[in-house]
Amino acid sequence: MTYIYERKNWPRMTWDTDAFLPELTEAHRHCERFSSLFDRFEINFRNEAIIRTLSVEVVKSSQIEGEKIDVEQVHKFYGAKVGC
Repeated sequence: MTYIYERKNWPRMTWDTDAFLPELTEAHRHCERFSSLFDRFEINFRNEAIIRTLSVEVVKSSQIEGEKIDVEQVHKFYGAKVGC
């Protein structure tokens, strides 16, 4: 795999906006729909979903850095209460 900073035209990269605009527009529509549906859930459910999502993000980001932690460690560290 080639990292973006390893490319010869880094950091002066160019792209064709028309090539990915339809997919980006569709993704934006899906995000708006999800956000609208998500807002209908009760606050405890939303908070738990946010905590779970952010916890997974912390674990995945840590893996990139070579750290091995699990979701329970993240919850303990931040004092998150999941499953209320």
